[in-house]
Amino acid sequence: MIGLVVLCLIFGQVVLSHVTGTEEDQFGVNQETGTFETLGVASAKPGSDGAPDDEDAEIVGDNAKLTEFDCSGGKCRKLTKEDKQRRNAANANKRSLDKIQFDTVRRLLQTNDEGNMIADLERESVPTVVQNSALLRQWAAFEDWDFEYFANLWTLHHAMSPIFVTNSTVPGMKTDLFLYMNTSETAWPNVPKPYYETAMNLGTFFSGQCGKETPETWWWTKPFIALKDEQVEADTTPVSWFLDPQNKNASNPILSLVTGSRMATLQLHYEHEDSFIVQVHRKQQILLFSPEQMRQMYLYPWIHPHRRRSQVTPLADATESQFEGISKIRGIEAMLEPGDVLYIPRFWGHHIINYEPGISVQVNTNNRRDKDVHNFRNQLISLAHLTPHQRYTAGKYAIKRIAEPILYEIVNNVKVRSPLGLTPEEEAAGDYITEPELPVYERKHLIKFLKDHVKQRYSKLPSYLEDISQKDINLEVKGTCRHARESMHQLEGKDLLRLAMGLDSTVRVWKRIPDQNVRLLILHDWVDFIAWQATGDFRKVSAFLSRCF
Repeated sequence: MIGLVVLCLIFGQVVLSHVTGTEEDQFGVNQETGTFETLGVASAKPGSDGAPDDEDAEIVGDNAKLTEFDCSGGKCRKLTKEDKQRRNAANANKRSLDKIQFDTVRRLLQTNDEGNMIADLERESVPTVVQNSALLRQWAAFEDWDFEYFANLWTLHHAMSPIFVTNSTVPGMKTDLFLYMNTSETAWPNVPKPYYETAMNLGTFFSGQCGKETPETWWWTKPFIALKDEQVEADTTPVSWFLDPQNKNASNPILSLVTGSRMATLQLHYEHEDSFIVQVHRKQQILLFSPEQMRQMYLYPWIHPHRRRSQVTPLADATESQFEGISKIRGIEAMLEPGDVLYIPRFWGHHIINYEPGISVQVNTNNRRDKDVHNFRNQLISLAHLTPHQRYTAGKYAIKRIAEPILYEIVNNVKVRSPLGLTPEEEAAGDYITEPELPVYERKHLIKFLKDHVKQRYSKLPSYLEDISQKDINLEVKGTCRHARESMHQLEGKDLLRLAMGLDSTVRVWKRIPDQNVRLLILHDWVDFIAWQATGDFRKVSAFLSRCF
């Protein structure tokens, strides 16, 4: 009896839906996409209203082929090839974070306060969250620090001088263009900062903007050495946890106070030294990318004011159509709770997102024994004393002499002996190509490297050209390269010898780096600098690298 009642109810509902059916009932419209999909004969009545009918169904053998209709405009029409292409393009333009694959960060539990993990972390060079560190029991900051603490510590009287906080994620905000200088040697005109600055005093900042739920997103960071606040330093003492006791030459780490509002983000960037993020108050999300992945993240050129930063910003809105290959990137995700200490190896990119208004301490160290590696300027070669045509010749020579052996080693998985000979460490390691077996370098490896370099670092840069077209620049650079090659503007013996010895010393320093992707990342930065010196104009760098080799 109950079953009969249920059948009657179902039959009545079917009849009712047939009589008073909605557009979705009649046409099967997908409410999310606005498209109609059917297999075989369409169930709607044929007619002039544009609804699918028998003729619209495409039958192939015993199986029905999928036929799609767009019913978003009130009338249904069959999707054309162009419609489907536009839809597929739209699907490809999903946010990159929906496509980038993330692994979970490694976590270690410190069980012995006397133990030191720094040497092991540096040797493995893997991002790691250390839990239950000795800092939890040593630093008063974990007990005391919140926004109210700093609002009381830095009263309005104490903080009358304005500070600059950065507005990190306001979409569409416009800012005046200005002269933003990278170094004293080179200036890029009309380059906006990667953030927006607003002046306010510390008391206002901590009591208002950053500690509350606001639609604005703010960051403020300051090195302790600039803060000159004895209480802040006392709250974060000692700092010996970050030092490698086996390295007697390591100096004290540099600590910075970092605080931000809810959903504030810091642009994806990397550091030349190992660093730590000590999470003190609330939560943070850190997205990490290895040096290998960072090479594919469209970094700004080394000579650009935004160097070490990625052009893929905001990261959450990047698409495959904007940045080719972005969907193939693989990263590591770290969710930091109060008390967590995140170790970030040098040259690892990190993108920081505040889930809540939070406070942390960033610690930069120089424990590494190969300090010359992250002190990058020690390996830069000056071409300023040469004539313009000689600089083109020297720049090309320098890039070839540095890049070819490094690329040969990586492609062939061998070690190339430096013209300066081997260090004691290299002699002990062995497996180096000896003098009689010096390799013949293939031009195609260098050309591919430079092509990828220009694509990654220069193809997405906004145009800074005002009075000359890129086509004219390409022709000028190509002509200068040919003239320098065919004319007598060759390097004198003493200049060539000095340049060769400097280049070989640079390679020797880089050989100390075990990670070949770090070496390649440094090589990219170094090529930018040499190409800029060769041309004397940042607008000509990409043309020089594309047309002079």
